[in-house]
Amino acid sequence: MSPNASESEIMEEASMSYTGSVSLADVKVPQDFSPSLVPAVDHNMFFDLNGRRKRLWLVTVPPNTDPEDLEGAKVKKNKCVIPSGSKRYDVATRTRKEHQAVVVHKDLEAVAVRMRLAGTVSFRERIEVPELEFALPEDKRSAPRTDACQRFVPFGSDMPKVHSRELPEGGKLKRRKKKKRSERQGS
Repeated sequence: MSPNASESEIMEEASMSYTGSVSLADVKVPQDFSPSLVPAVDHNMFFDLNGRRKRLWLVTVPPNTDPEDLEGAKVKKNKCVIPSGSKRYDVATRTRKEHQAVVVHKDLEAVAVRMRLAGTVSFRERIEVPELEFALPEDKRSAPRTDACQRFVPFGSDMPKVHSRELPEGGKLKRRKKKKRSERQGS
């Protein structure tokens, strides 16, 4: 990549991952790319001609998505929908800087950490489902018959609950004396 590469070139060269589980063997590295496993990066390639710093973003797209469908789309930092031809995408952006750009070297089975990402952009394809109109099922419950009665009447349903002894309304309650052991055994 040249030092005065445009943002779209940087976005194209950013590693694009797919939603779902992907093994490291499926990652495609450009043919003309020869990674060095040194973590240092030439930071001049991330500055444009005016001296402004460019940021590297990780773009996540659904499988079988053509990057040309997303060309020229304006992505906002909040959630939005991007119409692209016949497909529509939901976009979610995160500006967490804990992610890093990585390059997989298959021959050496190593991963080179290149530089910190400015954030991630996740594209999810939106599938429109047509609204279905259908009649509500008719209510099959019938009204209870007038001559119907319960098979068993619950206990206490016909009269209020009556206590076995009435409580005194006021005054001191009598204390029951304990019987001695000999009196209890004798009776």
